Amino acid sequence: MGWRYRKAFKLAPWLRINVGKTGITSATIGKRGASLNIGRKGVYTNLGIPGTGLSYRNKIKLKETGNMKASKINQLEKLEKLYINGNLSDSEYQRLRADILGYAYPSEEIQKKGCLSSLWTLIKWIFFICFLLIGYSIYHDSKSSKKETSEAPINLPPPNTIQEEVIERHPRKDSDLKKLDEDKGKSEAKSLDNLF
Repeated sequence: MGWRYRKAFKLAPWLRINVGKTGITSATIGKRGASLNIGRKGVYTNLGIPGTGLSYRNKIKLKETGNMKASKINQLEKLEKLYINGNLSDSEYQRLRADILGYAYPSEEIQKKGCLSSLWTLIKWIFFICFLLIGYSIYHDSKSSKKETSEAPINLPPPNTIQEEVIERHPRKDSDLKKLDEDKGKSEAKSLDNLF
């Protein structure tokens, strides 16, 4: 069983560098829901609705880079040498040259799309965009309601106004209350005498 390692480092709110076992594998530009991933395997666009698990990923076909153009030039030069030396016939030369340059053979016919297929494609795109907008609005509403609930203060009375009630376990008799009042009066009188 092989070991795997993946980690993403956030350099800016819209830029992440993805690191794997072999080093820096790719860079992601954008936020959750809509991003562009540039890596060794190509450039991909990612669209999704956060929190739902629905997403769409598409590889972007870029125009040829400088290295590919140089390799095609080298292949064409070698092909020219073979043709000039007489190692290739005219038909082989034309076919190989078309393969290198990426031309389509004239025998292949391009399929023409009808009106209904174009309309169907348009309907699919409209449905997809509406679906993304609805998902975003649901996500945005749930996010704003969470903020409102977290910012709502708790209404407690001020600490000085809380009243405590003492519950007596044994009810007192009238004679006990009189004794307590007399003792209280004596202690207050003593404290006043001590002051003067």
